[in-house]
Amino acid sequence: MDSWFPKPWMLPLLVAGLVLPAFAAFALIGPQLGVAVGALSIAALIVIAARSTHQGPIEVATGGSAPILTLALAPIEETAVASRIATLAEAGSGDYSEGYAVLVLAPATPTTLQRWLSDQDPGRYAAQERLAVSIATLAAAGCHAEGRVVDESPLQAVEDIAAQNGASRVVFVTHPGRDQEVVEQVRRRLDRPVDRVDVGGS
Repeated sequence: MDSWFPKPWMLPLLVAGLVLPAFAAFALIGPQLGVAVGALSIAALIVIAARSTHQGPIEVATGGSAPILTLALAPIEETAVASRIATLAEAGSGDYSEGYAVLVLAPATPTTLQRWLSDQDPGRYAAQERLAVSIATLAAAGCHAEGRVVDESPLQAVEDIAAQNGASRVVFVTHPGRDQEVVEQVRRRLDRPVDRVDVGGS
């Protein structure tokens, strides 16, 4: 059975329907029941918020030749990995409007502790280093690539950049056994080829 997700216009009605009973119970019956109803309402709101995450198709800008979006979740530092991406770019070569065939995205991925401390710098520094290595390795393989460090999650980065720049396909470069969930999410939602390339001798 298909999952149900509330429409955007339904969310204010759902929130009102969950919050108002708590206020009514508090005012008419007493604080104990009001607190209990409020706790149930909060739990219901959390469930609704989780289920209301956008799950529709990823929008892709059209017009001109779109680049290959390459998510560098691991550094591209192996010749075999770079050559595979270069081959994909050559197969889809055209008059690229932006002047490059591959757009490398390096998500900054701070740890949970760094997020709590609002310390994003270590994640950005690591992403910048990953991006620099990846661009250099692709250039050595004869692939014209440009890159960006992005603060979004890999999934959000694909959504945003595909909508702005288009995408002929998406390539995830990652470590073996990691990031399978986001790869599958993009495969379900994007009507473009999605490849996974593992580093470390694959």
